Amino acid sequence: MPAAVVDTGVLIGAADASDHNHDAALEIVNAIDRGDFPTGGVTNYVVLEALN
Repeated sequence: MPAAVVDTGVLIGAADASDHNHDAALEIVNAIDRGDFPTGGVTNYVVLEALN
């Protein structure tokens, strides 16, 4: 079963429309949302880094 663990760069890139990787990051997040990846995860460390 495929899984995707996303890093801070993907989260920030998807949220920030001016990020140079916005389109790619948004596609990763949307693929998880659509169910293309049955499991999507973010570690506690990534959450803390993103919030910091």
